[in-house]
Amino acid sequence: MTPKKILFMLALLVITYLFIIFILYKVHKTKDITLNSNKGLKVWLQHKCYSCHKIYGLGGFLAPDLTNVTNRLSFTNFSLLITEGTINMPKFLLSKLELLYLFSFFKSLEPSKNLR
Repeated sequence: MTPKKILFMLALLVITYLFIIFILYKVHKTKDITLNSNKGLKVWLQHKCYSCHKIYGLGGFLAPDLTNVTNRLSFTNFSLLITEGTINMPKFLLSKLELLYLFSFFKSLEPSKNLR
């Protein structure tokens, strides 16, 4: 790969990251959010979940969109998937409190009828 292509890809990655942060901030700013969901957003960002997963169709392309994940999974199943991992997802060593924060974050998102 040429240096120009590498620089372009890096710039595209940074722009995508900033756009995701902007969208998440805007969504949260317009809603009444709990302290737990704010902490969940921090967990999402700290563990770079956006690298593989999407929210509202924005983010990585390796894993499912998590916008409506709380409609599909209970907290127990959600926690098991994260702590046990899957064939395509590594295990994450999150505390029960961090899992609760992350689940609260997803619960606070506006549901989307177009995403599963």
